Amino acid sequence: DNISDDHFRNSEIHSDLGLVYQAIDSLDLAEINFVKSVKLDSLSSYKNVVLADFYRDSFGDSDEIPYMPLAITLFSEKVKKGIEYYDKAISLDPGYAYPNFGRAIAYAMLRNEDESNLYQALEDVTKAIELNSERGQYYYYRGHYRNLLGDNQGACKDWLQAIDLEYDYDVNRNSLVEYCGY
Repeated sequence: DNISDDHFRNSEIHSDLGLVYQAIDSLDLAEINFVKSVKLDSLSSYKNVVLADFYRDSFGDSDEIPYMPLAITLFSEKVKKGIEYYDKAISLDPGYAYPNFGRAIAYAMLRNEDESNLYQALEDVTKAIELNSERGQYYYYRGHYRNLLGDNQGACKDWLQAIDLEYDYDVNRNSLVEYCGY
């Protein structure tokens, strides 16, 4: 039992170190520590998500605006590696909504490589909504994925739902004005 406690504590330490290194843009050291954290606590859905988010967001243009073109071409392999860790997190805890949302963003980032990635993003964010329908951010992103795929009516409905859930009124209002004629 002490060995598993030590592994857990060491996993936490490496995860915290990874966050510190990431915050100061020391990405090689951040990656080393996040990977060690997952190796020591590989059955933690959360630790896998932290590593997945790191791979998705730390390389290239991590602009969170879901409909902007992303400068991801040099870093698509890192994003794909992140998707592998989201997959693992989902398999470890299928009821945890966030890994589906995180993976949706990663797939959307890869849409310029293969447009079918946008359909996967839409599927993943929809699954996140099924698991947690109270997160306005999920509806906001799904609205943009729908809009990019030509489902303007569905997009407008999602942005209205995001506003109802009190997620970033201004940004949703701007989307409704720009794409829905409000």
